[in-house]
Parts: sequence; C-alpha cells; structure tokens
Amino acid sequence: PQLKRGEQAFLGGMTGTGKTTLLQELIKDRKYVVIADPKHSFKAGRPVKLIKRLHDLKRVHPTSHPWILVRLRDEENDPENWDEVCKWVLARENCTLAADELTLMQRTGRDPRHLRLLYQVGRSKNISVIGGSQRPSGVHLTALSESTHLFEFLLQMPQDVERMGQMMGYTAR
Repeated sequence: PQLKRGEQAFLGGMTGTGKTTLLQELIKDRKYVVIADPKHSFKAGRPVKLIKRLHDLKRVHPTSHPWILVRLRDEENDPENWDEVCKWVLARENCTLAADELTLMQRTGRDPRHLRLLYQVGRSKNISVIGGSQRPSGVHLTALSESTHLFEFLLQMPQDVERMGQMMGYTAR
C-alpha cells in the first residue's frame, strides 16, 4: 500500500502480527521520516540520526537529517516528552511521523495535544502520521477517526475489537 503525502494511517494488532513490518514498508520510500520508538525496538533498515535526549532533538535542523530515530532514554521516555517530539514534528513539516506504539506516547484519559494536532492539521503541513498500537482501545480517538487508512491485524481483547469495529464499520462479535 502507498500513502500520499499528508495522509494518516493507524495499524492495530497484537504483538507479532505484522504492524511493524507494514510500518517499515509504508515509510521506506519517504524522504523525511521521524520514527518515535518508545519501545526501543524499531529497526529502520537505513542510516538514521539517533536521538536519545529531547534537548538533542531540539537542536536538529529540520532538513539536516532525512531520517531521525527518536529513542528517548528511560528517564525521558514519558508522554510529556513524546508530546514535545510531536510538537517538533509539527514545526518540521513536510515529513512522516512513524510511531510504533502510540499507547506509550500518551497518558490514559489525557489529551495528547500535539499528537492530536498532527492528525488533525498535519495534512495542511504535508505531514503524514502512521501510528500503531497493540491496544487500539487505549489510543486517543483522534488517531483512529482522523486516519485515512485503517489496518487491523489480529486482536483478542473485546474492547480493542470493538474500537476497531466502530471505526471500520463492523460490529464486533
């Protein structure tokens, strides 16, 4: 599958079902990519600028490194700092944010402001967002409702199946 510039996608499914493989396929031909890797496990398959501290990302010129892998150190790996990463992506423009586990980038019940803005206004800035999660029921609704493409892999938790069903137009059984 191909995504046009500014289109958004959500990938939902259990561990090992192919979300990361599809994510890698969707971004492989993109010129400017920011990979948000809160699980510390994403393999980009090409040279990247590795960022481990938020203040290092803020020093990166938007076009100096086409591919940036943000893998924040444990003490910075929290939703507030991921929100700052999303804010930086909004300012960068003309790129793709690939987020391998959205639930780790937000606090339950709290609005992930800049991630939501990426989904809502990213198109106008030529920003694509491709986000994945093992638990779609725990992801802010905007990530699903604003996505132009939804991909569902195997899900077992009833609330996850129901959430994807609501977005994709089927009734969970």
